[in-house]
Amino acid sequence: MRVHQSVVLIFKRMRRILKYELNIHCDQIIEFGGIARILCVGVQRNKPYLWADVDEHLFVKEKKRIMMFNTGEEIPRDLLHKTKYIGTIMLNDSSYVGHVYQIIE
Repeated sequence: MRVHQSVVLIFKRMRRILKYELNIHCDQIIEFGGIARILCVGVQRNKPYLWADVDEHLFVKEKKRIMMFNTGEEIPRDLLHKTKYIGTIMLNDSSYVGHVYQIIE
């Protein structure tokens, strides 16, 4: 009796925590190299960043829309029920305070 082994191709997927630089006070789209779960925002070397847990995948690229608002700034009415708060950052010895949201489309 002859036995043939079949070859199984497995794509190696990895999860990594990655950081993405944010533009100050800007509507922006971040493209992740896989499925992403946003963890937090913070400041490193006086630049704002977003950290995400990314399940890297060869065929899936996820995009998320991020907006930053100043304290006291009005959030557009059409976005009120489409926002998910991520966190607050302070730059330039706390002279700039930005509140970061993900816009859920």
